[in-house]
Amino acid sequence: MPKDFSQKILVPFCVESALSGVGQTVTPNDRIWYRRTFDVSPYWAGQRTIYALSRDLKTFSSPPRKRFGWDMATIDVIVRRVGGFYYAVIKDERYPTLDWPTGKTIRICRSRRLLGPYSKPGPPVSPGFREALMPIPSPDGTIWYLYYEQYPGISYGLSIAEKPEGPWYQAYGSSPVKDRSRYEVPAKARHGCMLPINRREYGMLVSALK
Repeated sequence: MPKDFSQKILVPFCVESALSGVGQTVTPNDRIWYRRTFDVSPYWAGQRTIYALSRDLKTFSSPPRKRFGWDMATIDVIVRRVGGFYYAVIKDERYPTLDWPTGKTIRICRSRRLLGPYSKPGPPVSPGFREALMPIPSPDGTIWYLYYEQYPGISYGLSIAEKPEGPWYQAYGSSPVKDRSRYEVPAKARHGCMLPINRREYGMLVSALK
């Protein structure tokens, strides 16, 4: 390979074409060396969570900014303020491999400030291939429930902890073995579904969560 590359070529035009920026004839005895640099970022390099700020959900700050400083694909981010920390519950959207064994799991990071910087995500709090996460505190504030869907559209699971930073454990539920089930989810509950409740049930929830 030559040390000096004296000309530039515009691909995909051939070297003989004027559009290539070279426009030279190449004979059978000529040799052409072509060098190009390119980004070898992983397939998920563009999958990032971004945010914009708004006081009225009508006008927003511009431009949107990247949410986290670390290099990882994320989706389904929910931020909850608990005590003096903001906890970001995220889905690690990388595909699981030996290089990324935490891919497609739910993980948690935290920050003293809403806009960060956030800590690096902790270990998985769910099995793999889970999404549509929903962290919910118990009415008395002593337990955290983290629901997530096993996709594509199979069932909902649940992890439980005393505090958002864990430790978390996976609960057993929605099972035919009723005396061992810790939770029940309607059979057809899926990502994005909504459960109707009546006014009495709504009042009970409001009273319990005050």
